[in-house]
Amino acid sequence: MDKETISQWSEGIVASTGCPSGEVQTRLRLGHFDEAVKAAADYQDIFGKDRYFLELMDHGIDIEHRVREDLLRIGKKLGIPPLVTNDSHYTYAHEATAHDALLCIQTGKNLSDPDRFRFDGTGYYLKSTDEMYAVDSSDAWQEGCANTRLIAEMVDTTGMFEKRDLMPKFDIPDGFTEVTWFQEEVRRGMERRPDQRPDPERAQRPGPLRQVEDLRTAARRRPLPPAERSSSCSPSSWACRTGPCTGCGARRPWKPTRAATGSTAAPTAPP
Repeated sequence: MDKETISQWSEGIVASTGCPSGEVQTRLRLGHFDEAVKAAADYQDIFGKDRYFLELMDHGIDIEHRVREDLLRIGKKLGIPPLVTNDSHYTYAHEATAHDALLCIQTGKNLSDPDRFRFDGTGYYLKSTDEMYAVDSSDAWQEGCANTRLIAEMVDTTGMFEKRDLMPKFDIPDGFTEVTWFQEEVRRGMERRPDQRPDPERAQRPGPLRQVEDLRTAARRRPLPPAERSSSCSPSSWACRTGPCTGCGARRPWKPTRAATGSTAAPTAPP
């Protein structure tokens, strides 16, 4: 996202210099100190001095410490207060092993593979206040921990925890409800797919199912192969879809030609 767009929508947003992959620390690792200072100054101007912080984190990995001294120099030079953060990929410390196994599942690797993707360092869980303060005794770290409360007090939580229905609303023809219109779509779909006969009367989740099919249709036009699971493989959903199931292994007659052949032509339409 370019800085012009960020400036346009910066009101009310609290920001930081970011993790080691952010612009400021990346420039520092490249040895571009002046460019790093300019980047931090630009963001400070965009968000305001009271809403821009110098982010510090420590999971015991080299990339977090390599430019820490220069990062603190920038903070002092521009008057950017420190802010301590911690990556939280799971809730409790004992879940680290399960998370490591999940990474293997996602990347198709074995735990014994020495070249597989893994997290270096430790502590990627939701730490307590005492645990965060205990990581580092330096003044900058201690101030950064205290500033997390400062940010929390900036946040207006009005309505944040109220239950709201954020599901998309589809146009419903006159004379139908959401449920009865979805049932009608299932019936019409069955006329095109006579080899399977789900009961339209059992279609009790029309909103989520139609949303899934909307996303699937948009993805296929790119084409981006959707991953099928759960209700998207139900007979009712299958009746309404405009293409194949690509993940569950069910029998489907249609395949996206562009992804398979590298052709620039549009995918072949389903039967």
